Amino acid sequence: TACWLCVGMPLAFAETDGLIVNGDFEATTQAIPPGWTHHTGLGGTAQVVAGAGHVHEGKQAVLLKPKAEPTNSSTVLFSGRVKIEPGRRYQATAWAKGKGRFELSFYQYSPKRAWKSGAGLGVVRVTDEWQLFTLHYGNPPPEIGFVALVLQASGAGSEVLVDDVSFAVVDSPAGPEGPG
Repeated sequence: TACWLCVGMPLAFAETDGLIVNGDFEATTQAIPPGWTHHTGLGGTAQVVAGAGHVHEGKQAVLLKPKAEPTNSSTVLFSGRVKIEPGRRYQATAWAKGKGRFELSFYQYSPKRAWKSGAGLGVVRVTDEWQLFTLHYGNPPPEIGFVALVLQASGAGSEVLVDDVSFAVVDSPAGPEGPG
């Protein structure tokens, strides 16, 4: 599998410079942070919020709130596309809290930037406490040249705060991974 999700795990890999723009959502005075796109076709709202109760660190975070309708109630905010390289390993992280359901995933694009598919492990419930969500991505097949990091809240009544999002190249583990 190209990706897997580890909820609330400590970071065990050496991180280098981040690959996405404005993952802390601090560089904005607009409703949608620069470097990010709101998937408006799904409805719902994505907006920058401020205040001590709304942020993990810094002064601003993003609030994802799906529309109230019970069918297809989802709000998606995604980063700009990042070029990925075969043989490299990547790590995405996001802090989230609130109520309802949240998913950290990827949109995958061809080397010519055509959309191919989404990849992630599924939806998790958030709580009133900040939780760190981590998603690894590695060994991309030749038909994948770019990814975008996806932040999604789903389900009527969900209100998810997201902050301090990163995507970086990480060192591969020294030994084998997975079931032994």
